[in-house]
Amino acid sequence: MTALAQARMSLIERWTHHLFTLAIGNKAWRGGMACIDVSTGLCEPGHVEADLVYIGKFDEDVDATAAPKPVNVDLGVEIEVVWWNNDTVAPVLANMLLLNCSILDDQTVSADPAGRSVAGRVWAVDAVKGVAVQKTIFVPTPVAVFDADSGGGAARTGPGDRGPSTPSTGVGDRPIGAGAPSTPTTPSDRPIGAGPISGDRPVGDRGPSTPSKGSR
Repeated sequence: MTALAQARMSLIERWTHHLFTLAIGNKAWRGGMACIDVSTGLCEPGHVEADLVYIGKFDEDVDATAAPKPVNVDLGVEIEVVWWNNDTVAPVLANMLLLNCSILDDQTVSADPAGRSVAGRVWAVDAVKGVAVQKTIFVPTPVAVFDADSGGGAARTGPGDRGPSTPSTGVGDRPIGAGAPSTPTTPSDRPIGAGPISGDRPVGDRGPSTPSKGSR
C-alpha cells in the first residue's frame, strides 16, 4: 500500500467477546481458561506450554478433536482495535496473533520490523478488512540529553532525572540520629547535660568582683 493522499474512513471495533479458532485436537469447556498459542495464533485451553497467553474464558463448549473450529471467548475487558491495511510485501499473518506489527505508512502495517516503529498488537487478520491492531504504548529507549544543572559534565535519560547530587557540608546535612559535631562552637551545640567546657562560667557566676574606687 501507499501513504494516504486523502481522508480515510476508519474502521474501529470494540470487543468484550470474540471468535477465535480452536486448534485441532482440543476441547473447550465453557468457563475454562482460553489462551492463544503465539507460535500458531490458534486458541487452546490452558495447559503446560511455554508460549501460551491467557486472553479470557471460553463462553461455550466446543469439540475440535477432529478439526479446527471457531470458539467464542469472553475477554473479560473491552479490547479496542483499528483495522489497517496489510503490507503486500511482508504481510502480517494469522499466526501472529498477540504479537506486535510495525508501521509501514499512515494506513498500512507490516510484519517486517526492520527500521520501523511498533504499530501495536495484532488481534486478527482478515483478507478483506486487513489487520486488527490494538494500540499499545511503546516507548523507545530514551536518548541521553545534555544536563545544564551538572555543569555540562553529565547527562540525563529522561524528565525528572537530575543526575547525581553533591550534598553540602553544613550541619543540617548530618544523617538523622548522628551525634553533634566533634568541635562544638557554642554551648547549644553540646549534648544536653554536658558540663561546662574550659573558659565557660556557670550560669549566675559573674566572676570575681572588682571593688569600685570608692570602696574601703
